[in-house]
Amino acid sequence: MKLNIKVEGKTFAVEIADPNANPMIVNVEGTEFSVYSDNAPRAAVAAPVAAPATAPAPAKPAAVGTDVVKAPIPGVIQEINVTVGQTVKKGDVLFVLEAMKMKNNITAMHAGTVASVNVGKGDTVTHGQVLLSFAD
Repeated sequence: MKLNIKVEGKTFAVEIADPNANPMIVNVEGTEFSVYSDNAPRAAVAAPVAAPATAPAPAKPAAVGTDVVKAPIPGVIQEINVTVGQTVKKGDVLFVLEAMKMKNNITAMHAGTVASVNVGKGDTVTHGQVLLSFAD
């Protein structure tokens, strides 16, 4: 089954080998994912095909400050360049996020002090997930 799916204004070519399989092998523009369905009313969970099954990561601390940095796209955190208490300048690279085999720098939009880092290296993040918060 071939689909074109539009997410926040960007269209993705998606191919599902067998929509009745569990997991389904879903190819999104050349990257394959295993998508598991538990037949619950919520959405299916996607995981890269090559990734081994592991226990869920421990919960990350909630954002401390009210000013946060969110993931602009889903992907995997490749680098974390900041720590709690560190002062950053506008334009400093906070994280490197890999999405669809491309590395994306997540930069500070303004100067500030890091209040919390809510992800770890290797974590898979979703669009809009809070990565970091600044102190008030």
